[in-house]
Amino acid sequence: MNTLIDLLASQGSSLASGAAAGTLVGIAYFAGLSMSIRHALTSSARTSLLALSALLRISLLLLGGWLLAVQVGAWAATAYGAAFLLVRTVAILRTRQQLARERC
Repeated sequence: MNTLIDLLASQGSSLASGAAAGTLVGIAYFAGLSMSIRHALTSSARTSLLALSALLRISLLLLGGWLLAVQVGAWAATAYGAAFLLVRTVAILRTRQQLARERC
């Protein structure tokens, strides 16, 4: 227990910075995915649109993690990844709920 308290005391700002950045990038990532899918449904160049979207979104995700790791440290990059996964989980749950409502 003391080690967790010590970790939070020494790395709290790094963890908070990483979590905030991971949350923002996660929201942008999944908002971009949603927009890309909506546009792809009406586009004649679906594959190109989705490939470009994936390239941009993945680049943003990796760049954010790399910048945090280099500028702030490993704990910030860890919190970044954890926050992104949390946003991913929420996005999946919301999508499943919307699909379940549409089926009824």
